[in-house]
Amino acid sequence: MKCTNCGNEIDDGAVFCTKCGNRINEIKEETNNIYSNNVQASITFLRKKKYYAVVFPIDVVIDDTIVGSLFVGDQITVPTTIGTHKLKLVFYLGSCVSNIEISSENPNIKITFDLGFRKPKIISIENL
Repeated sequence: MKCTNCGNEIDDGAVFCTKCGNRINEIKEETNNIYSNNVQASITFLRKKKYYAVVFPIDVVIDDTIVGSLFVGDQITVPTTIGTHKLKLVFYLGSCVSNIEISSENPNIKITFDLGFRKPKIISIENL
C-alpha cells in the first residue's frame, strides 16, 4: 500500500505513514474504532530547526506504534486518547523514552524536540 500524501510504501493496516505522518484512510476496522470512537485528544510533535545539515529522521513512536518520521523543521499532529502514553523518539544512534500524561483538562499538547548528543531530547511540552 502507498501513502496518498507522499507515495511512500507503507505496511497494510498502518494508521500513519512513517515518512510524512499522514493518516492513512484505509485502516482496519478495529484500528478505526480506536481512532474514531475514542479520540479525545491530540499530540503535536515539532522537530526544532537547526542550522546544521542532519538528514536523518527521528521516528516518533507512541505506545509501540510508529506514527511518523520527522526531519528538521517537520511537524505532525497525532490523534490519541486521554491517559498515559509511552513516547519514544528514535534516532539511529539512540532514543529518548518518556511517559506522557494526557488529561481531560489539557487534551491537546505540543512536544518540541531536537537531536541532542547522539539521541533525541525533549525541549518542551506545552498545552495547546
